[in-house]
Amino acid sequence: MRPNEETLDFLLNIMPAVLYEYIQNRDGTNRITYISPNSKDILGYPSNRFINKDVSSFLEITHEEDTDRFEKEDRETIDDSYFTTEARIIVPTKEIRWIRFRSKPASKSPEGNVTWVGCIVDITQLKQTQAELKQLRGILPLCSFCKKIRDDQGYWTQVDHYIEEHTEADISHSICPECMEEKYPEVD
Repeated sequence: MRPNEETLDFLLNIMPAVLYEYIQNRDGTNRITYISPNSKDILGYPSNRFINKDVSSFLEITHEEDTDRFEKEDRETIDDSYFTTEARIIVPTKEIRWIRFRSKPASKSPEGNVTWVGCIVDITQLKQTQAELKQLRGILPLCSFCKKIRDDQGYWTQVDHYIEEHTEADISHSICPECMEEKYPEVD
């Protein structure tokens, strides 16, 4: 059973994703034919800012460091089965949000024009979490003798202090069997 128009409007307004339809013409031109009405919640702009415009309407709000890649990926996907990209956008309040575009071709005209349908999701929280996790990856400068770690400011701190400062982990101290035997042979 298909939802009635009222139900569909309700769903489109509360969905945590923006749905869109986009026509990519073989000659390189393109046009956004639909953006769901909840676009202001995720993109920061009402849907009429994008409808019946080309992809440059997205590029105008895309962070300058992401625009070239976004545009290139869009041009290169005319024959692909899926389009996925992530980019930062700048909303009217100047807040930067990360969004993910994911779409697939819905139809292809005899002339080679492709109609894509997809969704846009706010992934800002995911990107922030990834950045926090990245702090604990890579090479940590660790003293070979005292086992202190050098932080970003060049200060040497105990490993447990560094972990408490850079993660949400709680440290519990205990003694491994080898250290127990070496340090407290009378107890072992």
